[in-house]
Amino acid sequence: MPSAGVTHSTFRSAAKLFSCRPAPSVTALPKRSATSPGEPPNSAPPEGLRTRGSSRRDRSALSCFDRSLDGFWRSFRAAIIAYPLYLMLLTMRVSIAEWERSGGLHIVTVETIAYVIAWTAFPLAILTVTRWIDRAHRFFDFMVAYNWSQVPQSALFVLVGLESESGVLAAPAAQAVEVAAAIAVLVYEWFIARVALDATASAAAFVVFVDLVLGALISHVASSLY
Repeated sequence: MPSAGVTHSTFRSAAKLFSCRPAPSVTALPKRSATSPGEPPNSAPPEGLRTRGSSRRDRSALSCFDRSLDGFWRSFRAAIIAYPLYLMLLTMRVSIAEWERSGGLHIVTVETIAYVIAWTAFPLAILTVTRWIDRAHRFFDFMVAYNWSQVPQSALFVLVGLESESGVLAAPAAQAVEVAAAIAVLVYEWFIARVALDATASAAAFVVFVDLVLGALISHVASSLY
């Protein structure tokens, strides 16, 4: 499992690589004097400023993303960039018997439709989730970062798949690498949800859970069609 520093560095790298227009910075709130009338000395800041991952270092990872409505729509370009990687993963996942039985064109068509559905359904699901956890105002922050993060994640899985297919490592070692990559991606997505949504650890975990369930459901339906 990667450390928090490694995960944060990866997140910042993805931001710089895939979204070039920095978002406006937030003006810092003026400090209040502890001796202001009616305010007790050393009073604690509001809870919203104390919790939900408010580290400036973590928030700065979002600064290179365009989190506006236009930036949200542009982030779906990641789906086009990642599509060839998705096809490469498909060739590794589908068995030779399935290719011969159903035909390449049929399988690619079904999986491409499933790919589009997944990219459409997840934002709709997360829009509902963000409203439920009272983070709807951070929806664009999360979705822009999440969409662009799919490119390095897909590239990672392609590299792991190629390593497994090549037989360079023994089967147990290859399986261990695949598990490690999967865990790293889950932690990476959890980190994005925690920071971008400014959410609690459990709320971020729930976002990852929704992604897993939705992805498994779409994949199962698509596989049943060939």
